[in-house]
Amino acid sequence: MPANSMILMPPLVLLSVSTSVIAQQDFRFIDGNGEPVAGLVIELHDEEATEVSGGISIIDQINRTFVPMIRAINPGQSVSFPNSDNVRHHVYSFSEIKQFSTPLYANENIDPVTFEQPGIAVLGCNIHDSMVAYVYVSSWATWYQTDEHGKVSVTIPQHINEVHLWHPWLQTTDNRQVINSTDLNGQDVTIQLDIQSPQQTLGFRALRQDAP
Repeated sequence: MPANSMILMPPLVLLSVSTSVIAQQDFRFIDGNGEPVAGLVIELHDEEATEVSGGISIIDQINRTFVPMIRAINPGQSVSFPNSDNVRHHVYSFSEIKQFSTPLYANENIDPVTFEQPGIAVLGCNIHDSMVAYVYVSSWATWYQTDEHGKVSVTIPQHINEVHLWHPWLQTTDNRQVINSTDLNGQDVTIQLDIQSPQQTLGFRALRQDAP
């Protein structure tokens, strides 16, 4: 680990290194085994930010796996589900914010699915029970996701004191965690999260509804 990095252990350890305003903060998120946490959603609950609608996002199907497993979008944005496998898939969701079911398809294109409401849609494949993905429709204009190395650079305005995290495998109430941003100093910060991968055959149970 770089000499200027630090680790925050759950549930939360506040840093007391600086009270300066952060313009940009570099994070690296890892699980209990030191493995990177990819796809983690980071939100800034900033009422002053202006929402910018994006284009069509993509969740592909590769080796009978949704790629990426987590896709964050804005309300009103659409997600396309190409099939890069040599087998047919049937994508569906029974989630409260969006219920849909695609045709059984392989090489043909299907229409993107629009997610109008904020919230979380859990996706599955009606043919392959182990396939699970999540569409996170953020209520806030400013959000980020970690890359495959668990890294992300976040610009934090002066008036924002908290950084909100979400991941379907976070072992916390509603799979959420909040960290205090006021004492961060802009250096690389490594944060270890209590993340546990569920059994693939019980993938929908990753979205916890209870406190640990």
